[in-house]
Amino acid sequence: MFYIYASYSAIYGEKIPSVRELLSQTDISPTLFLKVALHINAQLSNKDDTKKVDSFLFDLFFHRIPDYDKYLLSKFKKKVEREGSTTILFNPLGIVELIHQLLLCYNGLPIVRDTKPNDELILYKIILIANDTRTIHDDEKIERGFAEARREPDFFFQRMNWGFILKNSEVQHNLNLFYESFKTMSILNYFEESKDYKEYVDNYKLIKDIQISWEFVFNFLRLYTDLHVKDEKELGHIQYSFSVDDSLTAFFDNLCLDIIDYQTNIEKQKRYIGIKEKPLIKKGNTYYILSWRLLSNQIYTGFIFDFYNNSSINCKHLNFGDFKSFIGQNISESAFFVPIIKSIFQDRKGFYTIHNSDINKNLPDFYVRNGKYIFLFEYKDSLMPDKIHNSYDFKEIQEHIDNTFVQSSRGRKKAVLQLADYINGIKENRYKKYDDYLLKGIKERNLVIYPIIIYTDYRYELSGLNDYLNQKFKNNINMEDNRIKDLTIINLEFIVTNFTRLRNKELDLKRLIDNYHKKIKSDAKSFEKRKGEDRFLNLYRSFELFYYKYYPNKPDKRSLTSLFDCLGFTKKTSKL
Repeated sequence: MFYIYASYSAIYGEKIPSVRELLSQTDISPTLFLKVALHINAQLSNKDDTKKVDSFLFDLFFHRIPDYDKYLLSKFKKKVEREGSTTILFNPLGIVELIHQLLLCYNGLPIVRDTKPNDELILYKIILIANDTRTIHDDEKIERGFAEARREPDFFFQRMNWGFILKNSEVQHNLNLFYESFKTMSILNYFEESKDYKEYVDNYKLIKDIQISWEFVFNFLRLYTDLHVKDEKELGHIQYSFSVDDSLTAFFDNLCLDIIDYQTNIEKQKRYIGIKEKPLIKKGNTYYILSWRLLSNQIYTGFIFDFYNNSSINCKHLNFGDFKSFIGQNISESAFFVPIIKSIFQDRKGFYTIHNSDINKNLPDFYVRNGKYIFLFEYKDSLMPDKIHNSYDFKEIQEHIDNTFVQSSRGRKKAVLQLADYINGIKENRYKKYDDYLLKGIKERNLVIYPIIIYTDYRYELSGLNDYLNQKFKNNINMEDNRIKDLTIINLEFIVTNFTRLRNKELDLKRLIDNYHKKIKSDAKSFEKRKGEDRFLNLYRSFELFYYKYYPNKPDKRSLTSLFDCLGFTKKTSKL
């Protein structure tokens, strides 16, 4: 479904006024408008239907705007619907722009009265202006993408959409806090049990004024649970402010934005860097959440940056890239990914597994064989740089994707080319020392091989990425050999979220992968018969989008306890 966000220029067709100009037409303090914007932004992280949330918020805040303005909006909606799309007022990226604009005008003055219809109209227009600010910028970039795609049709979908998708992902993607929490706890657990790293955890606890390292994680989880209220009869409600006792003020104060600094520091305003780094503001004893999504991002991504800068570990790892690589190789893969995959496949008759660190040989990050079926896993714990997910330049994004997943600029083979090499090794029975399938009565011609890349950063859950990497994979392997399946890339979050179902065989990974590629091929045939935007998008959807559309997605409470046992966390949680 394509959503078209209503904007000031589209609705009124006149010169766009400034936010300050509109605010000068009311004696209401920007403080009130900011609080309304924060309330709206909180509800936009709701998992309920987008259109339902949009309608609910409009009726809540703008039912008193003049009939003429409602008529103009209705007229625009009908025009969009005739073109096959749907109009939405509340754009997550536009609301962040709105919050940014109101912070620049913020003066801290108290609210002196209730709002009147004219005040609501002013706020409504400011929201439309914020959408315009984003839309004008995006439209220019998208048009350039159209022009480039017409000149160079290869990877047409990716050229057209990647910049726009990445630009919106940071404020539109709902992070799974439990998944982010497990990644963070794995790092802290490793450091605390290592004689070479424990001192840095102690330093961090001292600076953050916390007694137990995992308190960092549990503070977030408690906050999330307390502020998300769900009424079965009504729309889920998410609060945007909270208070804490004295023991937690130091922790949350560290996440508070200095508004005066933000108003005067141009660098902090670019790409909302200041809001991303400090997604809270504080007034009295109350904290206000500038963005739930950006606050959620602090639990892992924000944590590793914060830990690097505030634990003295930068004396051991002299640059952040080296520190992140250490986490990826020694913690994320060995202490998080491998135990989880092993646990999923353990106790299954006929399954044989190898992890490359077990034997220190040139093998996949994880190898699983069940009879004639072989699963080859390559693990990529990479963070997409800020420069890339704020870029509209396809060539720049493509170069990053190639360097991360295919081959580095120095010629080092990455996941796609590594998987191609491993498949050649299997066909030559190069690994018979570790798994001699011929000795077990399995003929080489009967093998069926599933190449899989597991990634950790949600930004790579990018429509069209599986298609892009699969084409690169096919160029380096003999795909006429029908024993070799299409490449599949899967977010580790999916594995973690469905851990118990996968381990108990309620979900079968092989069947899911087969059905995913079968559906893509089926959608391609359907698109040939009948064109359409939605059908076009279906050709490039990610594995996760396929799963959540066609399989029941009910929270599995068993996974929490099972993962604690699998990762060895159970004893430690008893101290909390």
